Amino acid sequence: MQSYGVFMGGKMRIGNRLEESFADWMTAEFPVTVVDAHFHDYPNRVIPWHWHREFEVFYITSGSIRYRANQEMMEFSEGEGGFLNSNVLHSIEPGMDSASDSFFVAIVHSDLLAGAPGSAIDTKYIRPMQLCEKLPMVRFPKGDGRLEQLKRIAELMQGRQSGYELRVRSLLSEIWMKTYEQNDALIHSGRPGRNLEQERVKSMLTCIEDGYAHKLELREIAAAANISERECLRCFRRNVGCTPFEYLINYRIQRAAMQLIQTDRPILEVALSCGFSTGSYFGKKFREVMQCTPRQYRERHRQ
Repeated sequence: MQSYGVFMGGKMRIGNRLEESFADWMTAEFPVTVVDAHFHDYPNRVIPWHWHREFEVFYITSGSIRYRANQEMMEFSEGEGGFLNSNVLHSIEPGMDSASDSFFVAIVHSDLLAGAPGSAIDTKYIRPMQLCEKLPMVRFPKGDGRLEQLKRIAELMQGRQSGYELRVRSLLSEIWMKTYEQNDALIHSGRPGRNLEQERVKSMLTCIEDGYAHKLELREIAAAANISERECLRCFRRNVGCTPFEYLINYRIQRAAMQLIQTDRPILEVALSCGFSTGSYFGKKFREVMQCTPRQYRERHRQ
């Protein structure tokens, strides 16, 4: 994973909590994170479910990419791109039959465009689009001028020559305004609000992330969203595509995979710290998800 500007210091992020947003890795002076992302950098070649206060704009440099958001899936091919709205729960994975897949993404705090909270720009153009729950994601088709603007942003962030911040902000403002104008009728078609079901899923995901290292029961996950266990199962499957416990196992393996790469801790110690009761059960589940043993995974990535 190559980064320009103020990316997270080579550290991969696993986490969904709103308070742990990308803003924590941005400078207050220029809140933009720009990344060339490659799926081989991520365990199981998937960027797991997460959300952040910042919006993101991206284009596909090779292969194809699938974004899943708000119970929908949108696949983007090489040469296409798009916009993902603030606070949208989403995951990202390679597209169908895509062996070589990478994409450029700019993750931006809206304050960069809005200026002071409550300003005319904020109240007329930024907040209405951010709060439009009918607009989680927008496609930029091949040939769309916004894609060229994104490529120019990548060049500016890489070069970081005098005045690049002003030029990047100007290009991002143009991308935002065209997206706003393109979706004006949808943005003003109803009262702004929050997707209740998405908020419930976020609460359940946060519960899992807080408690993954210990035994978790379905009632605890359901209680985090103030819903019944039956509704918890329905809601989670509708939005995430699996059960809470399937997600929990995968999340534990993601955390374990990070430890295997970044630490020298014994494999059994890694397993126990990530909520697995025995080393043999950890090994079995790890092989099911990662298609190799924990030891093979560690050796492969260290090489």
